Amino acid sequence: MNYTSTGDLEFEQRLQAVRRSALEQKKAEEEKEYGAIDYDAPSETNNNTIGLGTKIGVGVAVVVFGLVFAFGDFLPSGSVRPTEDTSMVNKISEEERANLEKRLKHFEETLGNSPEDSTALEGAAVTLAEMREYKRAATLLEKLTEKKPSDPDAFRLLGEVKYELKDYEGSILAYKSAERASKSVDFEILRGLTNSLVAARKPDEAVQVLLASRERLNEEKSIRNGDGTVRSTEEMTSGVDPIQVSSSPNKLN
Repeated sequence: MNYTSTGDLEFEQRLQAVRRSALEQKKAEEEKEYGAIDYDAPSETNNNTIGLGTKIGVGVAVVVFGLVFAFGDFLPSGSVRPTEDTSMVNKISEEERANLEKRLKHFEETLGNSPEDSTALEGAAVTLAEMREYKRAATLLEKLTEKKPSDPDAFRLLGEVKYELKDYEGSILAYKSAERASKSVDFEILRGLTNSLVAARKPDEAVQVLLASRERLNEEKSIRNGDGTVRSTEEMTSGVDPIQVSSSPNKLN
């Protein structure tokens, strides 16, 4: 392969490091489960005997290392973290649920009088998601995305809810729609999309998404002010740093 710049060579070396790290983790996981494995000997083991946890673990390793190596200093602090297992999330208290039910009732009353009210629709969907009523939330969010097809946040929320429902293909579609609607690389969307791809057993596609996002980020980086500072297309249209925005708390949290 011919490299047009030192940067290209360094990036290829980083990708090789990602692949090596993923393979090393896979070996470690399999040795832990089955004992030492001779990788030079012909394998007679059925692929189905390798646990899903191992496969997903390797995929997560690829995504995590890929994020670090692909984006480097562009990656916001704390943005690389595995998705929390929903079984480990503390259940909401009775008091919190009561408050959420009151809020939901308010939004539902508004929708009863104004069915086309997008603000009330989004509010009800987010409230239902906070109550762990993901199926109902998904139904409202699908309606919301029909009303606001250019709103990346609406699709991102739908992607999060679909993920919680373990509808990984639906989550992938929603996150891809959010990505298309976003004017800049949004690390919340990127993280959600790669998590869903890994959960759907598509780690290779997750890596390709990272590479495409890196290229897009570099294109944004090429747009500069007169003083040489970097501005993205999102900054020029809204005055908001997209990387800072992507580090803000998730609406479902």
